[in-house]
Amino acid sequence: MAVDLAARTKSSFSQESDLELARGAAASGLKQLEGFLLVTGKRPDLLAMLTEGFCGWGAGFLQDDWEVAVIERGADGAEIAASARSAFGRCARYAAWQLPAPLARILELTDAEAQVALAAARPVDAAPLYWLTAAHATLLGMTGELGLALRLPRMLAVLRRVIELSPTFEHGQAHLLLGVLLSAAPVGGDLEEGGRQLARARALSDGRLLIVDVLTARAHAVARGDRARFVALLTRVLATSPAVFPEQRLSNELAHRMARRYLRLGARWFAPLPR
Repeated sequence: MAVDLAARTKSSFSQESDLELARGAAASGLKQLEGFLLVTGKRPDLLAMLTEGFCGWGAGFLQDDWEVAVIERGADGAEIAASARSAFGRCARYAAWQLPAPLARILELTDAEAQVALAAARPVDAAPLYWLTAAHATLLGMTGELGLALRLPRMLAVLRRVIELSPTFEHGQAHLLLGVLLSAAPVGGDLEEGGRQLARARALSDGRLLIVDVLTARAHAVARGDRARFVALLTRVLATSPAVFPEQRLSNELAHRMARRYLRLGARWFAPLPR
């Protein structure tokens, strides 16, 4: 009963406008859900909430902390990175528990094995495949670890399969992550395709999911050296009320915070303007 209640009240968290309240609620809520897991076992609905919850906690709060500490303040961020590894590790583990055996190890399989496993994937596998990949991809963006970087081609293949299985997944989040990875990858990227994926992500939310513009600025505009577009995208985000997408209010509040930070940091990512 408690798990069912948690599932029914999940939307209230996504609609929260107070970032500090959301942060505290997320931490306590995730531990409560893990307690339910010990009691009830691997219920699919519980595993889905834990998967999305830990990835959301890592990307929404820990990655944000890490960027402030490392990029803005020049600290080493080791403690935050350790917390992020824990969060994304749990996200990946709970995602894997929802997948059949070959897909649960999709990032570790040989190319031939992965091709067969992805071909056999079902629409119900799209969400855990996405979150499994997002956990590793976000940690890669934070730490740049070689072991994760070597898995980037597989992450791209998984995301393309997720899009085939669920073209509109989570208001275009699979397109968004694929576009960011293609735009930002130093090796194996594709700015043109990355731009198309990001544009598709924006279209799927009618421009209301503000994190799309924020990450387009950070990944695509920076990679192209397009400072004017970088500023225009982030300025547009800040000119748009987070309430434009009530069901994703928390994500939009986080996007506003990131947009302000990136505008402060933008000079570091572009060549100096000519005098």
